[in-house]
Amino acid sequence: MKKSLADEIKSKFPNYKKLAEYDFNRCHDLWDRSMYQNNPVFKKVKRLYGNGYKRVTTRQQIIDLFAKKKYYHGYLCALIWGNVGTYPKGKANFEKAFSISHQRLRYLIKRLDSLLSEGKISNTYDLICNRDTKIKGLGVAFSTKILYFLGEANKYKIQPLIFDRKSVEILNWLYRDAKVTNKVNPSNRHYEEFCKRMNKLSEELDLPSAGYLEAFLFNRGYGLICS
Repeated sequence: MKKSLADEIKSKFPNYKKLAEYDFNRCHDLWDRSMYQNNPVFKKVKRLYGNGYKRVTTRQQIIDLFAKKKYYHGYLCALIWGNVGTYPKGKANFEKAFSISHQRLRYLIKRLDSLLSEGKISNTYDLICNRDTKIKGLGVAFSTKILYFLGEANKYKIQPLIFDRKSVEILNWLYRDAKVTNKVNPSNRHYEEFCKRMNKLSEELDLPSAGYLEAFLFNRGYGLICS
């Protein structure tokens, strides 16, 4: 009898829960990069939040900011946590992403929260990734980071996740038939399928949230493919 996906992970990683917890909580400190320190928006953030900004280096710390509705601070921390601006055309996109106003971000998050509360994952994806309503400078992977942290903070029935290439590739391998993509013209259907499958698998593995599974697969998923 063919093993279930959950059983396959349990078999190859008997201590998967501890590994997932470690991956979820690992520190990712990129705040001292000169490209951030010399940016006028970032300097304003430092003036607003003082030395407290330096301590925000983990997922949980960013989740806490979103839970306390400190959206602008949480948003900036999420971008830096995810290495925004370090890829081709990174500097220009970084400047655009950091230039969003408090008011615009709060309005966007209010709309996202309303959709996620109703379980409308595909509609949420359309809003955050559509060229007319997205945050300028952010692609799919970074736009969905906002959905992810908002989801962890509010515990929606279906948790939205970060939609990056690595996790998608691993999920496709795990399911074989998923045909989920974020490489060429990703759609709201792909994202909803990704989130639903990840939520279901995390429940089968008895993990605290789908975010733990995402962190685990991002860091260790190729061990499933290569073993």
